[in-house]
Amino acid sequence: MEFPIACVPLTSVPMKLPAMVALLPDRLRPCPVKRLIATGADAKARWAAVKDALVKVGRGYVLEADRAALERPDPVSGIRLLPNKDAFLQARDRELLFPDPAHKKAVFPMLGGPGVVLSDALPVGTWRGAAKGKRYEVKVTPFARLPKATISQLEGEAERVALARSHETVSVSIA
Repeated sequence: MEFPIACVPLTSVPMKLPAMVALLPDRLRPCPVKRLIATGADAKARWAAVKDALVKVGRGYVLEADRAALERPDPVSGIRLLPNKDAFLQARDRELLFPDPAHKKAVFPMLGGPGVVLSDALPVGTWRGAAKGKRYEVKVTPFARLPKATISQLEGEAERVALARSHETVSVSIA
């Protein structure tokens, strides 16, 4: 079943990309803004097109094929350096992520918050990065002592972040 796809307004496509836009399938090409305005009848028609493929879960709906993955997700492992203001950190239920008030205060100060270090999807500390010429310095402040294996993985993740920020080398320090 093919589901209706919303159009992209013409104003969101840079003028340098007309050749790329021409390669897109019709259902993904930019369209006039007037096609983006949905009416009640349009919303009902779109809902009718997908309602048989959806099941109610809690207060929302999910595709039947995705229900098992939602209810029993694969375990998450590894280290990630989330940037300040990452969508994962902006949820309303911050108390679930940071039950310790001191950790919550460290992650969400009034101004200039740090990023968060995740280990196996759980917050284990904060981090700040700074460019020093061609080197990127990552300073980690753990909430508790980190195992050596975690520190090793942390160095690998810091290298990925440095590379993404166009730095040739990285240094990691643990506070």
